[in-house]
This record gives sequence, C-alpha cells and structure tokens, in this order.
Amino acid sequence: MKRILLDSGLDPYALFAASRDDHPHAFILESLTGPARLAEHTFVGFDPEIIISYRSGILRSNGETVKTERPLEALRSILAKYEAPGVPGRYIGGLVGYVSYEFVRNLDSVPAHADSPFPEFEFGLYLDGVIVDHVRKRAEYFAHGRSRVEDLPKANKASPELSADSPKRQINQDRFMDAVAKVHVLPRFWDATGDRGEPGDAPPRGGSHGDDIPDCGHAAAGHDPSGDGAIPS
Repeated sequence: MKRILLDSGLDPYALFAASRDDHPHAFILESLTGPARLAEHTFVGFDPEIIISYRSGILRSNGETVKTERPLEALRSILAKYEAPGVPGRYIGGLVGYVSYEFVRNLDSVPAHADSPFPEFEFGLYLDGVIVDHVRKRAEYFAHGRSRVEDLPKANKASPELSADSPKRQINQDRFMDAVAKVHVLPRFWDATGDRGEPGDAPPRGGSHGDDIPDCGHAAAGHDPSGDGAIPS
C-alpha cells in the first residue's frame, strides 16, 4: 500500500465538499467530539472501485448481476482478491456504505414487510483515500495499487453552498384523515384512588389528583418513512 504525505493543515471537510460534484459516492467519516480515543482521525473517500448492492435476491456489482440467497458469501467472494493482511491502520480502505433494516430477513426468520424500492445493502469498495490524524497533526493519501493523488479534488477554504429540493407532499388530505381515524386512540387514566379508568369513562373530578389530569383529547400518528404515504392499519 502506498502512503503519500499531504499538507498537515488540510481541511477534510473542505476536501469532501470539493469532491461531491465530481464524485457522487464521496464520503467522510469523522468523530471530532467525544472520547479522545474516538476523535483521532477523519477519513475521506472519493471514487470507489466497485459499487455493490443487494435487493430481493439479486446482487449487483458494477452492472453485473448474480442471483443469490446468500448475499454475504457472494460479497466475501468479491472481496477476496482485495485482501491486504498485515497492513496497519484503523482504516486502510474497504467497504463503506449501509445495511438497511430489511436485510435482517436474510439473517433470521422475521416477518417480511412490503418490498422497499431501495437496496437492502449498498457499499462502495474504496481502494484509496485521505486520512487526517488530528492527534499527530498529519494528513496522508493512501492507495492500494495505482496512485491517484494528483487527481485529488482541490479543497476550497470557502464555505460550500448548501441546497435542498422543495418539499413534496407524500399523502393527500383524505388519505391522511382516513389514517388518523384508523389509529385513533382513546385516553386511559388513573383516578385518585389508583383504579384504572376505561375508555369512555368520565375523567375523575376533584380528589388529590383529579385537577391535575389534562384533557387528553386525541392522539394520532401519520408518517410513513418509506415515502409512499401508506400507513399500516
């Protein structure tokens, strides 16, 4: 593995911000607050060698598809030729990405929910990147194989411009009100004597705690993180 020293004053955030336009799979991993043992390094990666994803029995690797019910074994077979045993360092490249909650169905017998449009996992295989050591005031570029240090994005000290898409409605009002009706919750309470009230009972008045019991009204929940607007009954 090649290691090339960089300017010790390198700002990893500026480097990451400069990389996003040309490298959509760029990432930054850091922990600058908290226990000292966790706040030593920041890692920045740019352009992965391979993008690997898995969904509904199909593993995709840079456009190639493989049907498998054992995605972890298939992942290990892809990674086998990139092993780098004995190379020191907390991070020396490898897989960076996410594993979704739905992937648990591949590990244990759990009920399957509605199929998600997103991969159950997706990783980039990064063979180079930048390591900033905040304790030793040191920054370096590393690479397994060909060095691309000359192609590193030029960090801009100016604050990057942030943007966001306009908010979009996920559910119309009629469907929302129907969902509210389905999850309508009637209040329960404890009266001053310690007896539990039942739905439909009038709240107690007076006594040692009666005046402190608020009017619970209605409780409702209606947000679907999947974005399709459907709310389970």
